[in-house]
Amino acid sequence: MNKLLKLAWLVILILPGACSMLGNDTQPSSSGQFLPGDGMPKGSKVNIGAIPDAVPVASPLSSTGNKPYTVFGYQYKPLKDAVGYRQEGVASWYGTKFHGRKTSSGEPYDMYAMSAAHRTLPLPSYLRVTNLANQRSVIVKVNDRGPFVDPQARIIDLSYVAAAKLGIVAMGTARVRLEGVIPDPGAVPQGNAGPPAQVSKEASYLQMGAFSERRNATQLFNRVSHAGIAAYIVESDGVYKVKSGPYVDADQALRRKMEIDRLLNIEALVVFER
Repeated sequence: MNKLLKLAWLVILILPGACSMLGNDTQPSSSGQFLPGDGMPKGSKVNIGAIPDAVPVASPLSSTGNKPYTVFGYQYKPLKDAVGYRQEGVASWYGTKFHGRKTSSGEPYDMYAMSAAHRTLPLPSYLRVTNLANQRSVIVKVNDRGPFVDPQARIIDLSYVAAAKLGIVAMGTARVRLEGVIPDPGAVPQGNAGPPAQVSKEASYLQMGAFSERRNATQLFNRVSHAGIAAYIVESDGVYKVKSGPYVDADQALRRKMEIDRLLNIEALVVFER
C-alpha cells in the first residue's frame, strides 16, 4: 500500500510538467523548482544583472491558455485583464527542466526571460513582483499557467532569471506581492528619450509634469516607471515634460489619468496634439 501511495504522489509531481499529456487548451507546463531534474543552469555565463525587466506592451490575448480549465480537480477561470490586480503569497520558480518547452500561450519557455506562470491572469499580461523580504522588485510577462502542485500554497512560478533578480533562487520560494501592470497603448519602452511615432490626427496624451531642469523630470520619470507605467521625457523650448501615450481617444486617456493620479498621488493633465 505504501508503494502505491508513493507512486501516486510521483505521478502528481510529474504530470504538470508534461503538457502534451494533458491535451487541453491550457497546456500547463510549469511546476516550480522542486520537480526531479529541474534546477538552475550550470556553468552559465549570462549576466543576469544586465537582463532588463519585461516591457509592458499592449497586445491581443494568445489563442491558447485563456479558456476555463481544470487541473487535479481544481477549476480555473482566467481573468479578462489585470487591472487593479493585487495579491500576496508564495512564489516559486522553474528552470532547466522546462527550458525550450512550449508555455500555455504557445511561446517557448526561456529561463533567461523575465516571465512567469500564473493560474488565472490573462496570457499575456504583466506583473510587478516584489520580494517582501528584501523589497527587490521586477516586472515580468505572464505567458504560462501554473503552479499546479499545491496551488493553495503558491501563487506564481517565476522564470529562473526573474527569481534570481529577486533573490529567490537559493531558497526556492519567497513571499511576494503581485501587482498588475497595464501597458500604455502605443507607448515606447521606458528610457526612450523621444515620443512614439507621430500620428496624423489629433491624439490624446497624459502630461505628468513639466520642469525647467531635466533632473527634476528624470526623478518623476523614474517614479512613474517604478509604478510600471510606460513613459518618456520630451524637451521643448527648455521645458522637460514627462508624458505617456498616445491613447486611442480622450476617454481612454481619462481612465488612465485616474489610475495614474491614484497610484502616484499627482494630477496628470490630458493634452491633445497633432
